Amino acid sequence: MIYKSTGKTLWLSPGTDAPKSSGFIGLPGGYLGSSVAFNGIGTNGAWWSSTQNDATGAWCSYLYYLNGLAYKYDYYKIYGFSVRCIKDL
Repeated sequence: MIYKSTGKTLWLSPGTDAPKSSGFIGLPGGYLGSSVAFNGIGTNGAWWSSTQNDATGAWCSYLYYLNGLAYKYDYYKIYGFSVRCIKDL
């Protein structure tokens, strides 16, 4: 589960806080769009999952500045989303 970082320093106003019960804190790094331009820095964050939907799409988790919810979407792989590396123990 991904949660937004708390506080309103990095997120565009209103920057609604999210629960603090996760070990991963999402920052509003935006994404690289299909037009080869960065979008959403300060307003959203998106992270690829390891789950592919089909040959052209994969699932991602998405955070938006207006609320503290995490969304799951299927996006085209041409987008540049963040990744989170996890080491198996």
